[in-house]
Amino acid sequence: GRWPAARIEAVWTAVGRAMHRLGFDIDFAPVADLDAGDGANAIGRRAYGDAPEPVVRAAGAVLAGLAAGGIAGCLKHFPGLGGTRVDTHRALAVSPMTAGEFRSRDGVPFARLAARAPLVMTSHAHYPGLDGEQPRPATFSRGLVTDLLRGELGFGGVVVSDDLEMGAVLRFGDAGERAVRALAAGCDVALFCRDLDAPRRARDAVVPALADGRLDPAEHAAAVERLERLSGDAPGPSDLVAWERARDDLEVVLEIT
Repeated sequence: GRWPAARIEAVWTAVGRAMHRLGFDIDFAPVADLDAGDGANAIGRRAYGDAPEPVVRAAGAVLAGLAAGGIAGCLKHFPGLGGTRVDTHRALAVSPMTAGEFRSRDGVPFARLAARAPLVMTSHAHYPGLDGEQPRPATFSRGLVTDLLRGELGFGGVVVSDDLEMGAVLRFGDAGERAVRALAAGCDVALFCRDLDAPRRARDAVVPALADGRLDPAEHAAAVERLERLSGDAPGPSDLVAWERARDDLEVVLEIT
């Protein structure tokens, strides 16, 4: 976060153009968590700072750069992992964040950048100060995803869960149950990043959940519409020469040539 915003934006424009040339249309960046910890929660140096303003400045520059490069960026991890001390890849983290701290600190990057972010990714931490004492990750909380993110912050883009194969969520049912929980909370996408068969099992659980009322068909239709708007102009892979040119441009921007 110490780079000037203009340089951050220039680098991420070059990153976006290189990704676009490879056929990608989404990058799950930037991190919008406020963090000054030692990295035990897997954020650490991934954060742009431990105060709202530098994070807003840097994360906003990343979003702008990616957009200029033809890539949709994603703010993560809502409502903020900065105060946690456990890596959610391994286990459920518990955040000490209060409602006041969310509004004055950790939630500020999400609130300020919501209108500019195509996607937001949810956190697998539990937030007693925001969501009550029942231990559940934000990903499965309708109060946090639908009421807070969509309702209070007015986010109208695509909400994607963090990886539903992480240790923090494994105790909340099989792959299908976890997908249904995330979608019922208000996520548009249930993300599985390792087991290639998990999306099939999730689909096989989502279809009956739509039929029996556990998932709202109208909300499902709205999610599909948001996804179609996001991916309406997805690129195809470019030729090798175009990719190499984009790679060379990125190296120049990074000053590593």
